[in-house]
Amino acid sequence: MLPAHQRLEAAQAEVVERDEIVVHYQPVVDLNAGTVVGVEALVRWQHPERGLLGPASFLPVAETTGLVVPLGQRVLRQACAEAARWPDGPGVGLDVEVNLSVRQVGHPDVVRAVREALEESGLPAHRLVIDVTESAVMEDAGSARSALHDLAALGVRIAVDDFGTGYSSLQHLSRYPVGALKVDRSFVHAMGRSSDDDAIVSSVVGLAHAVGARCVAEGVETAEQATSLRLRGCELAQGNLFSPAVPAADLPRAIDLCLAAAAPLAANGLAPEVMPDPDVTARIRAMHATGASLHTIAAALNRSGARHPAGLRWHARAVARVLADVVETAALGPDLPLPRRPDAERV
Repeated sequence: MLPAHQRLEAAQAEVVERDEIVVHYQPVVDLNAGTVVGVEALVRWQHPERGLLGPASFLPVAETTGLVVPLGQRVLRQACAEAARWPDGPGVGLDVEVNLSVRQVGHPDVVRAVREALEESGLPAHRLVIDVTESAVMEDAGSARSALHDLAALGVRIAVDDFGTGYSSLQHLSRYPVGALKVDRSFVHAMGRSSDDDAIVSSVVGLAHAVGARCVAEGVETAEQATSLRLRGCELAQGNLFSPAVPAADLPRAIDLCLAAAAPLAANGLAPEVMPDPDVTARIRAMHATGASLHTIAAALNRSGARHPAGLRWHARAVARVLADVVETAALGPDLPLPRRPDAERV
């Protein structure tokens, strides 16, 4: 009998022809607006004997054998075709994210495959987001940079997935047309328990903003994680807190669940259960009344050991949440006082 991996490889050889590839979609939520802005297309294999298999069960073998290229093209075409049919349904204007593997990014026909999927489906290019892993970008930097710039020229957007697991720098990222960085779920899960992972998440958010990109957190499971991410400046999130990946037919219900879960997070800068105690709030207001900047207030709180209940160190945006003032923290210098703009959109 063949070893398990060889049996899996043999079965994969005909998986596309047998129409056993299934695409599910996981909604992506705007943490500030409380809305659903897109979905990520995630591949499944409806195995005739083993049932529905997740990508970890078969994609590593497909990547090794090269079968990931035709498999990925199938997912790309299906996702574009289904998204193009959503304008009158639950996915009005939603972006659709499709993952490209290392082999796909390095394949000479990658740009043609994306162009043809858009043309065949009629999906506007600006609604397609191509997700590439940080490792794919790093493995063959010259080839990846050329391919991603050519894809961006089509009008699609680029997101770097699993970010934080590699060694990308600001200088390296600035060479790519990156529209979003996605925080790897392992760092999201460790927030509040590991100061190193807390620092990594904050660094990824900062890197994203430095290159003019948005930050997306993957694997968000709890309201506390979502609140902490929002306080750090992370704009978007996906995970089982909002909805697991579901078939296209189940998206209306999934989107309703997402909106119900996201609305309380967006309505308040801080949920009542994670508000700091009254003494800390009073200290923040007193320092603010003296004209101290958000950064100065945050530093003073951290020096005194006043940890935020959401499990993170104080920073300017977290202080602004308590004050319920509007600030653009990226534009604030370390010694600038808090601007007061009550008629502007809240952060």
